[in-house]
Amino acid sequence: MSAERICELLDGLERDQHPLARELVRTVLELHGEALAALMQIAAADPDLTARIAADERVRGILLLHGLHPQAPEQRVRAALRAIPEVSIKEIVVSAGALRLQIECARARPGARLREQIEQTVQQAAPDLDQVVIDGLPRAAIAIPVVVTP
Repeated sequence: MSAERICELLDGLERDQHPLARELVRTVLELHGEALAALMQIAAADPDLTARIAADERVRGILLLHGLHPQAPEQRVRAALRAIPEVSIKEIVVSAGALRLQIECARARPGARLREQIEQTVQQAAPDLDQVVIDGLPRAAIAIPVVVTP
């Protein structure tokens, strides 16, 4: 089940005013969060194990949901952008749930495809942030919570 579907179901519970169901979901999530925190604490003794756990796509989102991902957002963004050779990072700053990213592209005018690739890469690496501001890309229509400044 995807995170989007879970959000849809939770929104439905909110609209339909099912307080017992909402309480059940919260309680189960708290229980899972506590168990995952204990597992991550055990795994912390082995940095390679912690990294493998955090890299698993099935686990990564759940760790982010509970605030347990072992890497800071800027580390995740930096690592993810290494996969795009046309991009170099000049600066990353995280403050109050927002990430400001200053990049430089190898091409003077990056095309829409490269721009979308950068935006998607950043959003996937740090979905737990409220806002991402990318300096160094031309403005474009964006469907994710990313702000682009030229």
